[in-house]
Amino acid sequence: MSGINIWAVNDGEKIYKNDLKNPNRYGSSAWDGKTVRLFAGRNETAAFQIIFENGANEQEKVNIAVKGKGMERFKVEAFKQHYLYIAKDKISPPAWFYAEGGRPKNWGWTPDALIPLNICGGVDISPGETQGFWLDVYVPRDVSPGQYAGEIEISSRRDGIIASIPVVLNVKNITLDDDFRRKNMIFAGDLKDYYPENTLAVRDEFRKMARAHGFDLVGTQAHSNPFDRESLDAYYDKYMRDGDNLFTPKHGYDGWGMGRGERIFPIGM
Repeated sequence: MSGINIWAVNDGEKIYKNDLKNPNRYGSSAWDGKTVRLFAGRNETAAFQIIFENGANEQEKVNIAVKGKGMERFKVEAFKQHYLYIAKDKISPPAWFYAEGGRPKNWGWTPDALIPLNICGGVDISPGETQGFWLDVYVPRDVSPGQYAGEIEISSRRDGIIASIPVVLNVKNITLDDDFRRKNMIFAGDLKDYYPENTLAVRDEFRKMARAHGFDLVGTQAHSNPFDRESLDAYYDKYMRDGDNLFTPKHGYDGWGMGRGERIFPIGM
């Protein structure tokens, strides 16, 4: 397609929305200019990004899918990158939670939150802009070491399939255990304004996403309410007890730390 450029990059770069000349398009630790190349152990998640540049004169709607013999053995999740506008003249002065050196080096539309692509469907990309897609690839414990191949299939509303990017995953002969080597938590406030009908169910999905990436999600009412033994026992059984908890296939979870309870319970959040 004229004016369209599609490439990949590792999970450590931020590609800004108006950056149509980023040098990573030619190569990075996960991209040789033609193929995405990853490595991971068993019980580990590898990640990379697909960047779609729209240098054409009209808006384009695109979607992506992962295909290929052998890739069905891996849990692959795709996300749309949501962009947050950072205005240089609107940055607040340093506060207690960050220092002057923590200010962003770039300004403008910055990739930030990741939205599951199965919720978004196709994604509209305006002329002169980029759109990033984030992909997680979880390697189950029972996968044999070796090399696996697949492809990222990219389609547009107007032209159907417009590109296929090869993906090669090298699974090493190691298995990550489920121990919490570090205790990490991320705060997420009340979700009822966004999901008033099923707040608890949505938060549980967020908890499982957090577990898959090795941290605990905090910020529920239980972390701030006065002591109530009955409600705390129910909380412990569902989230913190090892065994038959939220993080099991019974509740739709398949990933790192399966069956392990959360390790952090903050008080007075």
